[in-house]
Amino acid sequence: MALPDIFARRKRNASGESRDVYSYDKIPQDLRIQVIQIFQDAIGPSRQGDGYAYLADPGREIYEYLIRMYRREAKKFHLTGKTYQSPDEEFYQWILDLDDTDLCISAMESALQIIDIFISKNWDKFREFVKIKPEEAISEFNGRFDEDRIGFHYEGGQIIQIDSKFLHKEVVVPALNLISGKKI
Repeated sequence: MALPDIFARRKRNASGESRDVYSYDKIPQDLRIQVIQIFQDAIGPSRQGDGYAYLADPGREIYEYLIRMYRREAKKFHLTGKTYQSPDEEFYQWILDLDDTDLCISAMESALQIIDIFISKNWDKFREFVKIKPEEAISEFNGRFDEDRIGFHYEGGQIIQIDSKFLHKEVVVPALNLISGKKI
């Protein structure tokens, strides 16, 4: 999914700023919000209906899995120190609050792996609950990171650090495709 061709984006792109300089130490809050919105569209909600009236929703299982996993990783009973009505709220608030960039990237990678592998393989189960296809979510994730010049991309089932756009395009992507058996 290409990012929308809005005026502000065209103006930034026309300014001639170098696109080959990346940052790796901090994920901006506004980018985290955009990533959460991508996840919401690609995984779906963790609950349907009002308050306690949950319908069978495959997204809920995914969020429950993610918070169980990252509660252990973060060595906490609750990721944010608060209890939430739904697991997606806890997971997303934690991503917004995290100071540890590596752990934030890890959480994003886990969600993308689920989108890329699990949701793709179980598309019939998810299609009614999601707004975008897995490949669109991954493409938008990479586009948003590139636009903010944050040097990470999701490729080949994992988030990798991009040191140079040229090096990444000409060496890293073909190597990952070769390893994974994809044709270039």
